[in-house]
Amino acid sequence: MIYLGIDGGGTKTRVIIQADDEEPRYSEFPISLKVHKGSYAASAEALKHIISEAAETYRGGASRPLGLSSPLSIALGLSGMSNLKDQEKLKRAIQALPEGREARLHIESDATLTLKSVLAEGEEGILLISGTGSVVFYQPLGGPARRLGGWGPLLSDEGSGYQIGLRALRQYINVLDGIFPRDAFSEAIEARLAAYGVEPIPRSITARAQADVPFVASFAQDAFETAPHLKPIQDLIHEELVNLVTLIFRLFLPGVMSGTMPYRLYLAGRIAQQPMTVRALELAFEEGDVELRMVEEHLPAMKALEIARALEA
Repeated sequence: MIYLGIDGGGTKTRVIIQADDEEPRYSEFPISLKVHKGSYAASAEALKHIISEAAETYRGGASRPLGLSSPLSIALGLSGMSNLKDQEKLKRAIQALPEGREARLHIESDATLTLKSVLAEGEEGILLISGTGSVVFYQPLGGPARRLGGWGPLLSDEGSGYQIGLRALRQYINVLDGIFPRDAFSEAIEARLAAYGVEPIPRSITARAQADVPFVASFAQDAFETAPHLKPIQDLIHEELVNLVTLIFRLFLPGVMSGTMPYRLYLAGRIAQQPMTVRALELAFEEGDVELRMVEEHLPAMKALEIARALEA
């Protein structure tokens, strides 16, 4: 039996593969398995490719040959896969492939998988996930986990890569309009636009931004990298982080949590773990209301592997 624990985010997929009781092996792939425009078959094909690549990497360290003809047990946490009907559609798409016909499958969202990796059932705590998008999960003592935010870029996703990237692009548009001077930030934006093949003119940027969430979110990296040297960029990031802190503050309203502090606040995702984000949270909760803890990147995939090993035939 080949066991696969998979953590599929918006831009990257992390995989832990294990054959029977061999030593597991961790891999990362710059591929998203996220279902776009209802194309479950495309996501299933992408999963097939990733499994094949992971198996090829694993084969070198296994004590015996490993092939995809072996039975598969897969636990998958996938961005945007919180709806049970969507999970069933993806399962059917995977099982329609020859390699997945007999596979044992477990599918849930990457957010709930991360939650399971840091909080036991009934244990009190808060989880902030911020990468391309953002969401907060909170679990009162002895109660079920609940969700705060994470409803997409139009109405939510405070403090996310998308929202910071959007502010960054707006800042750059003001440079093009002659409001702000050119600087290292605008040069970084133009380098990324060139990599995407997008002309540095408002009409081209707007057309791509309206259709491509990861494209917008990618500019958050340029904002964070240039912020230490540019006060205006620091300010635009801080403005968005204030929205994130305000969201988390709601958990301190009477009756939401137990009131027994400090609460453990787990930080997952590249934006949540940025030094500026961490510092903003430290300043907001400097009276010891929370205890910040970083979620290691491989932890959700490890939890998925544990789930895959527990699946019944």
